[in-house]
Amino acid sequence: MYRRHFLGALGMATAMGLSRPSLFAGQAIRGDWKSEVVQTVGQAPKFRPPVVTDVAINPAQTQIAVVGDDHVIAIYDLASHEFVRTLRGHADWIRVAKFTPNGRSLITAGNDRKCLIWPSADWEGPFQLPVHPAAIFDADACPQSRLLALVGFEQNLHVIDLATREEIRRLTCSTNDIHCVKFSLDGSRLAAAGRDGNIRVWDTTSFKVVADLPVHRQRVFDISFLSSGQILSGSQDQFVKITDPESGRVITEFPRFAAKLYCVATIDERHIATGGSDNQISVWNVETKQNVATLRGHTGTVSCLACSENLLVSGSYDTQVRIWRREANTNSLEIGDAGNSGWNSRFK
Repeated sequence: MYRRHFLGALGMATAMGLSRPSLFAGQAIRGDWKSEVVQTVGQAPKFRPPVVTDVAINPAQTQIAVVGDDHVIAIYDLASHEFVRTLRGHADWIRVAKFTPNGRSLITAGNDRKCLIWPSADWEGPFQLPVHPAAIFDADACPQSRLLALVGFEQNLHVIDLATREEIRRLTCSTNDIHCVKFSLDGSRLAAAGRDGNIRVWDTTSFKVVADLPVHRQRVFDISFLSSGQILSGSQDQFVKITDPESGRVITEFPRFAAKLYCVATIDERHIATGGSDNQISVWNVETKQNVATLRGHTGTVSCLACSENLLVSGSYDTQVRIWRREANTNSLEIGDAGNSGWNSRFK
């Protein structure tokens, strides 16, 4: 906790008392992107900029939801470059924010055991699901159906029907400390992972376990499905792996990182991004297992990543959010020479 407070103070000092988000140049070595840096704003009563624990991009790519340890949800407008709403309803650290696939709702949950569903049309009157048995660490909405999955500091995975807002299934995970849950892109699979390093996968029609994948030796902090149905995972053991849930085999193991991996994201069919305790984001080519870009600038652990088309958004314990934009004429990321490529450092 002391370390997080220190990083929050560091982020505030870096912002030099700015009352609104500012734009700065990003730094990296390869690729063709440009970045925008958003300093979060402290809320009463402490007015300390919050540690960022999750970010979410709405499907229209017009707004970003930012959550952290200040118990509020901040809505950032990508056109005006300003925070336009502050949503209150939680009483403790918010761990997760997710927009539903249709963009009509924002789902938030956290340590207070609450899961709130906010209507994005006016952000008024959130619906609260029944109080959870334990702190909620992650949530995911199925892209192909009306299902919502919730996991946290217990062994159960709760499946909610977003139409009726009632729990329809309660699945058993492999450990009582689950940090991440994801639906596959086609909605046919649901996976969860946590402290024991195991990834458990269910079929979403029968809700039967179809795979138990002992992929990591330590806690899994984040997972993501690729379009192929394979599972990308990042762990406290400093490894990022891609596993085939059908065969149970690790398809790709990236070189060991010099950091704990807190977040992973799928950029496109060929590229993934990772973030962790080394304060930076690495972009990898899945086919060659080569690091094609490194995004530097955060001064604290990169705790979360969100990707949507040409946007990659990162949040950090340094109390900042960075918005990395792929240039319009860029169709892929390849290894380049920093002298004639590099991350674009122009202001927007």
